[in-house]
Amino acid sequence: MRVEKSEIAGKLRKLKNILNRRLDSAEVNGVLFKDNCLYATNLEIGVKTTINSVNDNESFIIPKAAIDLIENLPEGMIEITSTETSVTIKSGTIKNKYQTIAPEMSAVELYRGMRPQNVVNNNVTVSSGEFLDALDSVLYAVSENSSKEVLKGVLLDARDGELNIVGCDSFRIAWNKMKYNGTFKVIVPKTTIRQILTFGISGNISFAWDEKSICFKSDECEVTSRVISGDFIDYKKIFLEFPNQTIIDRHTMTECLKRAMICSDDKNKNVLKCNFEENTLFVTLHKSKSEYEEIVNLEVPVMESLEIGFNIRFLLDAMNSFMSDKLSIKLGSGLQPMIIDDGELNAMVLPIKL
Repeated sequence: MRVEKSEIAGKLRKLKNILNRRLDSAEVNGVLFKDNCLYATNLEIGVKTTINSVNDNESFIIPKAAIDLIENLPEGMIEITSTETSVTIKSGTIKNKYQTIAPEMSAVELYRGMRPQNVVNNNVTVSSGEFLDALDSVLYAVSENSSKEVLKGVLLDARDGELNIVGCDSFRIAWNKMKYNGTFKVIVPKTTIRQILTFGISGNISFAWDEKSICFKSDECEVTSRVISGDFIDYKKIFLEFPNQTIIDRHTMTECLKRAMICSDDKNKNVLKCNFEENTLFVTLHKSKSEYEEIVNLEVPVMESLEIGFNIRFLLDAMNSFMSDKLSIKLGSGLQPMIIDDGELNAMVLPIKL
């Protein structure tokens, strides 16, 4: 195979991220080239992406070590040749040979086995731009290590003319929505969503699923993974309407939280005290090495004064997920969550007792 570095290096870099370093098996620790496509899998996620190459009637497995070399080759044409036991990478005066296995022992069959089979009534096509933006906006709230498996995934819940996209980790919830006529519900692992976002898909994206797996497909690539079974929380009931509301400038609040984070001892656990009084938010963080204070103007006065505490990281993650300049803030008591809303994206952050 002969291919430009600019064509192959970026795709290999993305595929490398899913290779399973813990398994001593070439088919899950290397990328397969076959039929003008690159395949990679770690037995939980499988990715297939197309590639333009010359003399592409061969197939071989590119080991992870070879991927690292390709990334660091000079720009220009790369030639990759193979035997049953090796693959050779050449670029100008550079040449290196790697041990590998025959492509028949490859990721293709593993990938095909992962794909959903019974998808007659489970096919969806959406605009990738809006869909990927919505996925990205809720991903921060999805749990990494919860004992509840459903909290490790993003809920796609279509009903009443909307596709609801929800992430939750027991301490915070993010809920975005887009117009969609249809009804379905499926939970997709967070790791799968990350891979979809990594590839920068354009145009339309379709996905199909059965009770075991789901496959996202575009013109550039396919991403296949398991689905998560179980009952997701009733997110709509959690977002209450609190009478105590205000409007805040997102940029101003985000910069304030970044400064407070710099002054904190523990970037993940420090509690920020927020005092809402009329048109003013007083932010304070008193730690052993610093005493940070800042005053933030509110664009609408609160009905009632309120003192409430939050994990700085959780509050900053929520603010960073929004694109709108002005955000609606809804407040209950000091023990009730803060709800942030811009009309499409909703975020909820639980307080920490001061």
